[in-house]
Amino acid sequence: MTASDPPAPTDIELAFPTLGRTLRAKLTTDSSPDLRAAFLDALPFESIFSHTMSSGYGLYAPTRIVGNFDSEFTLLSELPVGAVALCTDSYKTLGLYYGEITEPLPETLPLAYVWPEDIEDLRFVGEEIWRSNYMTHEPVIVQVRTAGADREAGR
Repeated sequence: MTASDPPAPTDIELAFPTLGRTLRAKLTTDSSPDLRAAFLDALPFESIFSHTMSSGYGLYAPTRIVGNFDSEFTLLSELPVGAVALCTDSYKTLGLYYGEITEPLPETLPLAYVWPEDIEDLRFVGEEIWRSNYMTHEPVIVQVRTAGADREAGR
């Protein structure tokens, strides 16, 4: 980074326009620097969240971020509520967790954590995506961006 480069963002937003909710998340330095850089380089992007079928309170959205990054892993069943994680090699998804996950599958260390004051909105989003997957079959679009990007674009 040079003196003229803007500082790296510290927060991201996951906006759900059809649900009228935007979740704020603080980026961590726990995850792989290369994985984090690939994620930030891909912003902004849109995707569609789906809900886990039988393993608990998890959401996942496909991304175009692919590659094998030198990352540390944890188990899905050990992720706290509000974790945001990126899988680039097998599932190629952005994971968002709003409750207990019962499958002890490997996951990269979280890229970010939803702000504590947004956890109730996260639970609402999770329940609405579950309802979308199992009842209405209407897709729920997510817009992933750096914090404040919608205001910077004049939206």
